[in-house]
Amino acid sequence: MATYYPNIDPTYLFKRQGTANDPFIPLVQNITVKTQKVTLKEIPSYIDKVKVSFSNGFPLTEITGSPISDGQYRVDYSTGMVHFNSAEDDKELKFEYSGTGHVNIGANRILLNTSATNNEEVSVQEIIDDQIELYAKAQESKELIENNQAVSKSEIDATNEKLSQQIDEVSTARGVEDTLANRLDKFDFEVSANTDNIGNRDGLPPWLDKSLYEIAKMQNDTMLQYGVNVKMPPYNAKCDGITDDTEAIRAAIKDAEEKGLNLIIPGVSVITGELEFKKPLVVSGVGTGAGYGDESLLNYNQISGFLVKGTGQRRIRTRRKFRATAMDSQDNPLSVALNVQSDNVVFRDFTVFLDFDKTDMSARNYGADWDVGIFVGCRTHFLQENINVLGYFREAGWYYDVTHATNLPRFNALDGTTYDNTNNVSGGDGCTMIKCFARGAKWGVFVAGAIKNDSNTNYYDELLQKTVSDYRGSFGFSDFTTISCSFYGTDHHSGYRRDSASGNYLTDTSGGVMFIDGAAANGSSTVQGMRFISTRFASYEPFRVRLDRCNRPIFIGCHVENRSSGGRRNPDGSLVDFNSDSQIYGLITATTKTNNVLVQGISGKINMAFIPSSISYHNYSPAGDSDGTRTTDILRASRFQSLSGDLELRSNLSTDGIRFRRGPDTVLYVTDYFNIYSHILPGGDGTIDIGNSNRRMRRIYSNEIVFKSPDGTKNFKLSVDNNGNIVTNQV
Repeated sequence: MATYYPNIDPTYLFKRQGTANDPFIPLVQNITVKTQKVTLKEIPSYIDKVKVSFSNGFPLTEITGSPISDGQYRVDYSTGMVHFNSAEDDKELKFEYSGTGHVNIGANRILLNTSATNNEEVSVQEIIDDQIELYAKAQESKELIENNQAVSKSEIDATNEKLSQQIDEVSTARGVEDTLANRLDKFDFEVSANTDNIGNRDGLPPWLDKSLYEIAKMQNDTMLQYGVNVKMPPYNAKCDGITDDTEAIRAAIKDAEEKGLNLIIPGVSVITGELEFKKPLVVSGVGTGAGYGDESLLNYNQISGFLVKGTGQRRIRTRRKFRATAMDSQDNPLSVALNVQSDNVVFRDFTVFLDFDKTDMSARNYGADWDVGIFVGCRTHFLQENINVLGYFREAGWYYDVTHATNLPRFNALDGTTYDNTNNVSGGDGCTMIKCFARGAKWGVFVAGAIKNDSNTNYYDELLQKTVSDYRGSFGFSDFTTISCSFYGTDHHSGYRRDSASGNYLTDTSGGVMFIDGAAANGSSTVQGMRFISTRFASYEPFRVRLDRCNRPIFIGCHVENRSSGGRRNPDGSLVDFNSDSQIYGLITATTKTNNVLVQGISGKINMAFIPSSISYHNYSPAGDSDGTRTTDILRASRFQSLSGDLELRSNLSTDGIRFRRGPDTVLYVTDYFNIYSHILPGGDGTIDIGNSNRRMRRIYSNEIVFKSPDGTKNFKLSVDNNGNIVTNQV
């Protein structure tokens, strides 16, 4: 039965009348169920009822009896308490109701007789305040002393032991020995005496003429301004390039995310497991190190970041393949070193290096078994500054996933929970890379979107276990920007390619520097709007920049090169022929699904064999490209004007003409002749001469010539009859 008793009025400190002048107020609360119940902020209106729903909006059913089943709830309208089945424990539910007021009995009004031998009364509020203040002070003293490096280890150890005992006493003080008030007073005195004695020991320098607590707190507060340092307690990462710091780094990341602090990596931490970044966070090293050129991986000197060892855990993280049914294969599972699963994450000044045996010069020595250095799980505004991803990752140095959708769940984290989908529910816009360096991976940068099926607009999702509308990648990957970066392909230290070129760039599965391919819900149906500024793309591998489903990529002042020095070999040992279009696929490749490629000031010659003639491709002011006739298709502008001197229009060769079109129709074509495809009219009547007395036309070929009289009233036709005589007739 319902637990509402209309004749019993609970005690209110604040109660509304429910009238027009003093109405009940609508309230919405999100509360997590604990021990099968929640307590609402206010007493709910029985007439308006309490509506409860899951996080997905699905409503629960209110009942008035018992027992309570899964998906049901019962409301006590006298106390504001809502009861549930145990199945709802730890679930966050939404509560909507009308608030009639609230009960507010102060803790200072509840009195306890704390001793059977006297009449001393203590309020609950006094007990709570003393407990919180003293316990926090003791705990803070312990933590700060641990972090203080200004005193000897022996002093810290002794103090820690003393404080630990006192903290334990506080936690068990209730009802033991003396009254609670006396015990807490005694504890407060002991802590104060202890910290004062340590801080005032003889022989310490003048700047230590304070209590240890004050000194440690000052030092710790200063350090916290810079963020969570993974080397400091309680994380104690070694950052020595030898010790496995995986668990220490994970703990530090969790703390930094919860406290809203930066994460500092002051050295090289070995990791053997994946690191997840699930909230906005700034991660900073102290520099990337040094190394560049063909032997950069062999001789690289890393000074901060992560040295990736062992074998990474492979999990399915993407939805790139099209799946019509559960029988269709899923994407291949990937192992990733750093997994970005939040918007607005920032990485600065460190290197991710995949460990390998630098003494082994064999062609298949790729080192530790990991697929991806930095994986970005369809997240927006990921900023990287001075980040290096080096080593022979099997798939990509950077992998930008663009396959999520608004109607699909996020994948699960390592702990089994689902990655957050609160703010950005689909896209990957606004990712930026500044002064980043990639070398060794199959692809330096891989932007991987969904592969669609033109004849089927539905997609089977493994997590949902059902078919839904195929919105994968719809949000897109706009505004991806690289500035002053250096991206390379595998370029293995042995001199061997990772894979041989197949000869067909459209179907080849070999790697290179950068690969962009993805669908999106826009006019072009592709990812679009990416900008690459002063960025180097170079590799001995078959590809440099590979574009498939991609619209409006812009390359400004970039350097793209085949790196065609001799001696490079295919996996079978044969030499790579860098002059063969079947073994080296030029600087940029595109497909018929690519469009609006703009290149300006690129320092290399674009091979148009890899740019379909059907797409819009523009190369403005090429640097080092003498083949000017094939660098752009149509230059669109409202007018052209010379800044000084003549305006020159020039064809490439003396045998080539200059063609003027009006729409699709040619109106003038200049070769050895001035070919006119329309009428010639002067700008005004009787205002234009053809030739002059000094520069006469040699011959005029015409069927007939018509003259108009000076007064404009008569026309005379000059023609030649069949006998060759000139005949004049008025017309």
